[in-house]
Amino acid sequence: MYSFRDNENREWICKVDIATVKRLRSIDIDVLSDKFTGINLMVNDMVKLAEGLVEICHNQIAERKMSTDDFLSALSGDAIEHASIAMIDAVIDFFPKSRREILKKAFQKSRDIAEKELEKQLKKANKLIDEMDSESVMKSPELSE
Repeated sequence: MYSFRDNENREWICKVDIATVKRLRSIDIDVLSDKFTGINLMVNDMVKLAEGLVEICHNQIAERKMSTDDFLSALSGDAIEHASIAMIDAVIDFFPKSRREILKKAFQKSRDIAEKELEKQLKKANKLIDEMDSESVMKSPELSE
């Protein structure tokens, strides 16, 4: 089982079964499509991810007598990232072993690529910040006198 914690430190279990798949399809998220369109949709659109998480955590939200807005209000920042990872892992676990192994490898490769891209972007951002800092020092009134 995969889980994440929201910003109120509540733990949510992500488990995907046929009932969950049906609820997800009812909001136009098909996690069983061959091209992973449902997963990609949720990963690339935070609102769709949140809608999908509502369906995945549907029973837990009801058991806790929470509204959808209460659940969604506690999702931001790192909680969204952790929820996304738990959701993907839960979807992968839904599949039979033969397909699950392929999906695990594919999504791990995707995560590795995304991590490398993030590192590149951070290096670029840090370089720009360093350049801005040195430019602002050079333009400082104290240095121009």
